[in-house]
Order: sequence, then C-alpha cells, then structure tokens
Amino acid sequence: GSYLSSKSQREVYECEIKETQKALEKSPKKYLKEMKKVLKSEGFDEDEIGALLHHFEHHNKSTFFTYYIQKKVGISKEKFDHPLKNAGTMFVSFLFSSIVPIAPFFFGANHKVAAISVILTVCALFLVGWVKTIFTKRNWLKSGLEIALVGIAAGFIGYLIGWLVSL
Repeated sequence: GSYLSSKSQREVYECEIKETQKALEKSPKKYLKEMKKVLKSEGFDEDEIGALLHHFEHHNKSTFFTYYIQKKVGISKEKFDHPLKNAGTMFVSFLFSSIVPIAPFFFGANHKVAAISVILTVCALFLVGWVKTIFTKRNWLKSGLEIALVGIAAGFIGYLIGWLVSL
C-alpha cells in the first residue's frame, strides 16, 4: 500500500510538472507575469523583480521553471517520496511492530493472554508517540496519547469489521 501510494503520488506530480513545463514553453510571457505577482507577494521591489525575470527569461530558464513549480504549483522534485524505500520501511515497521501484540500468544491463548497483548500494544503505541517527540518537539504526553488512541481506534474498527464479517 505504501509503495503504490507514494508511486501514484510521484506519478501525479511528474505529470503536473510535465504539463506545467509544456505550458511554460508554449507561452513563457504569461508565466513570467504570474511569477512577477509571486515575487511581488514575497516582498521583492520592482527593480529586483525586473532583474530576476530578465535573468530567468534570458539566462536560466531551468531555475525559473524550478522556482515556478515550487512557488505556484507547490511541487518540488526533492520532496518526492521514494516508493521502494517507503515500501521497505513499512515492511520492516509492520514486521517488528506485529511482534508486540502477537508475542503473548506464544505462551497460550486465553482471555488473560489477550488482555496482556492489548496492554502491551497500547504501551508500545504510547512509547512510539513519546519517541516521536524527539523529532517533532511536541508534548510527549499529547503525542503518546494521540498515537495510542489512534491505534486503539484502528484496532477496535478492525475487530468490529471482523466480528461483523463473522456473523
């Protein structure tokens, strides 16, 4: 799912870039006018805008294209997801994270083991949210609770669907 999602996203972005590039080549003056508005909104004065647009038009069209895509369309090639990397990351994540809820069942299969599995899973989810704050600088309690609650909701929905299918 992660592979297909990031691959599809990349394909949509690449198509958008190609279409924009064709349009830019077809009528560059139109897009230079649009870029003038973008530069003006960013605080450039008329002299700076004139110099930049002249440079873009006569000396460095690729920089203009890249800047235009980033500012007007909101796409940057550097920000594209890598489908195989995403798929590999998801595979490893699912492989290791599935150990937590499954491990207790190696020691039996009853209500007590199921409860232990649920408790360990919720604790692990909270821990993931807490560790995430190292990178996000958010409140550790809010982040931990957010991940744990989303995980509980997803588990409940999965259980509910399984129960409904079994009827």
